[in-house]
Amino acid sequence: QGWTVIETEVVARCRVFEVERRRSVRDAAPEGDAHDFFVIGCADFCNIVALTDDDELILVRQWRHGVGATTLELPGGLVDAGESALRAAQRELAEETGYAARQWAVLGQTLPNAAIQSNACTTFLALGAHRVGPTRFDETEDCELVVMSWAEVLSCINDGRIDHAIIVAALHYETLRRAGLRQIEPIDVSDTLA
Repeated sequence: QGWTVIETEVVARCRVFEVERRRSVRDAAPEGDAHDFFVIGCADFCNIVALTDDDELILVRQWRHGVGATTLELPGGLVDAGESALRAAQRELAEETGYAARQWAVLGQTLPNAAIQSNACTTFLALGAHRVGPTRFDETEDCELVVMSWAEVLSCINDGRIDHAIIVAALHYETLRRAGLRQIEPIDVSDTLA
């Protein structure tokens, strides 16, 4: 059963997200009590499973303020206003790693936390990843490039060195693709970043 929003109010605006109070009633009982729910609204984002011709995965190690620690994860970031998710993925891969890829496809899309967030994360597969230039970090970014074999990636998930939930989900999509259980369609990238 769904809920109908009867009133909304933005209660906090932060640099990368806002918090909205949604006063709602259950559809099955429209005369029932209204309840407040809080939703974090932020831009959609993307991450990239970038693989070299030698089947090595391109990763980044970076500080995450939420957990106060460095995490090992896929390159990725926010989709800017007016930007496609593919264009954002190509830009983020270049900025964070200095890499580009010859072939792109969507591996899947996840909802980071459907209970309280309104955004989605699109995971791209980037094949034929190769170094094309230097990294170009945002002023608050400082990533360390990590390149590892697929077997080592699986070991990192298994022993907890890769524990970022969105990254584990993205790598699961790739595991399914490798097992022939997830089909992908290459994207024509002739009119976007190469």
